[in-house]
Amino acid sequence: MTDVIAHTGPMDDLERGRIIFRGDVILFKGMRALAVLRARCVDRIREALEDDDPPTAHLRIPPEDFALKVAALQMRHRKDPEIRAAWKAVLGEAGCALDALFWDWCHLRSLPPGDGHTARATRPLEPHRDTWSSNVYAQVNWWLTLFPLTEGRSMALYPDYWTRPLKNSSADWDLEEMRARARKDPVAARARPKKSDYPVLPRPLEPVDTASELRLAIEPDDLLCFSGAHLHASVPNRTDWARFSLELRTVWTEDVRHGRGAPNLDGAAPHVAWGWFKAVEDGTPLS
Repeated sequence: MTDVIAHTGPMDDLERGRIIFRGDVILFKGMRALAVLRARCVDRIREALEDDDPPTAHLRIPPEDFALKVAALQMRHRKDPEIRAAWKAVLGEAGCALDALFWDWCHLRSLPPGDGHTARATRPLEPHRDTWSSNVYAQVNWWLTLFPLTEGRSMALYPDYWTRPLKNSSADWDLEEMRARARKDPVAARARPKKSDYPVLPRPLEPVDTASELRLAIEPDDLLCFSGAHLHASVPNRTDWARFSLELRTVWTEDVRHGRGAPNLDGAAPHVAWGWFKAVEDGTPLS
């Protein structure tokens, strides 16, 4: 059984890892630095969409144009220095030792309602473990929403799979192949319909038992922290409003050095994506 542990104030890396790598989830409450991060992101979304109400902008923008606008914003967002500085402040407030922390890109996701948004930039993510791609079992995921959520447009964990393997395509999926294809035309690749894509992630090869599904409709001032080995997915949006969320993945070097991390039940990636993660302080790749 996965527990969601509400916590106020910083938590040191060792204690956080002890909780995360046993399969529980931490919900950081009342973080001051989140307000700055959210405000900067919301301003950029409004500017990119040319719309003052992003959760309903899909009603005024055709799906193809919406996907192109979001895809272009996602590419800018990944390395935006102000966004990265704001994330750094958030991680510091959460108690991370920034001089020993590695992270990947800053990710912004948009999930409009309905089935008409099939581009990579705007479609829901299928059930997956991030570790199927990274093969790094010390990976920790951070997730927050930019606007109020309901369970109908949130994200979900499947806690039963913390101790249960799931057949998947990780053995045949290649991170570098996916990135190489996306680099040829990154904005167009993200705005392209699903059927023409190289898979963004390894996929389940058997039906997912959703009996244990845990939908996490957190508040905008909450920060969710969980293991990258948890099976999780986007909740298909059946509401009237689009979801805009942020996510980040980190690795603490001491966890790698001491072999701490989540169990590998079913990952078969042929490589370990150490280079996926760069030092927060100077950009040195994890190796």
